[in-house]
Amino acid sequence: MKKLLVLLTALILLTSCRGNNGISDVQYLYSRNVVSREYDVVTTLTRQNLETGNVTTLCADPLCDHSTESGCTFADVLNFEVDAEKGLIYFCKNIRTDDGEEAHVCVYDIAGMQARTLHVYRDGMDSMWTTAFRFGYCWRISSVTDDGIDDYCVSMTEQNFDEPTVMPVNTMPFAEGNRFWYYAEQKTAGGYAVSFYLQDKDFKEEPVVIAEDLYASDYRVAGEWLYFLQNKILYRIALDGTYPAKPEALVENVADYTVSGGKIFLLRREEKPVSVGYDVFLEEEIYNTCGSTLWIADPETETVKVFAELDDYVIGLRKADYVDGKIVLGYGIWTEEDGVTRWRSGGGGIIVVDAHTGDWMVHPNA
Repeated sequence: MKKLLVLLTALILLTSCRGNNGISDVQYLYSRNVVSREYDVVTTLTRQNLETGNVTTLCADPLCDHSTESGCTFADVLNFEVDAEKGLIYFCKNIRTDDGEEAHVCVYDIAGMQARTLHVYRDGMDSMWTTAFRFGYCWRISSVTDDGIDDYCVSMTEQNFDEPTVMPVNTMPFAEGNRFWYYAEQKTAGGYAVSFYLQDKDFKEEPVVIAEDLYASDYRVAGEWLYFLQNKILYRIALDGTYPAKPEALVENVADYTVSGGKIFLLRREEKPVSVGYDVFLEEEIYNTCGSTLWIADPETETVKVFAELDDYVIGLRKADYVDGKIVLGYGIWTEEDGVTRWRSGGGGIIVVDAHTGDWMVHPNA
């Protein structure tokens, strides 16, 4: 099983842009994009309109080059998370100073178009903090020693940045709404076994064991359930206070999924993947492992059926995300660079599927 840290450092997070009345008026896919210039490469935040496919930067200045030197608010963004409920974007960024480099935790008000720094967690190259990630109201900040990055993290909220709480060894937080959990990994002969815990945000009470020794990946919380994949089977655990809980198997042969309104939208692994061509750059055959079908499962009725047939588009793994009534998928495409044919698994663009009707549209990358 891949280390679950990969899941928490994904570059793409989704939400909708809210107007001043709090109602979602335009749906956007937010992402952290690389901007290349002649002598430098930086990152900035962009948003893609799911209705039109148009991509714009969050920085509204048309003359800005989104560099640190220009003072761009969104230059050198390290990672980010969108709070769709409050219409906020939390992000971490580097700021270069005469003494070296600072790392800031910031918040951006989408409707008000204003950003501010919440905390400076690294104020020099020799400072111990290295990276920060926000999950719900919890921050994870890794610490660094002379021997490398320690294997523990620190949980903190906006209100107690100066009084961090050390988390248990080998754990990672995740949150949904006002509830907070963490998981712990332990290497075993069968791979990395994961245990899930329910925890109060200040760590003043002993954690509650939700489930132990699962070979889980791709976990997420939706409503009163914790979902995860194990051996291509989708399971869920009831968050009803009866712990340790027994996982309930839902759907077999699942490659990726997202949950909304009690319904599960998923991609399934093809039993006999079809070759889509030979990648000269990688020197290997490329296969359509997830097919071109989006499925829907209802755990209450125990039914699984086709929700949308996506022609011959090749959907990549970890691309099923829910954005305010729409399922967003990425698809692959062949490109040719300097006479070399290469497959880019997410390089084609996005497919937007209406989660109610199954109607869909394609927005190719520019």
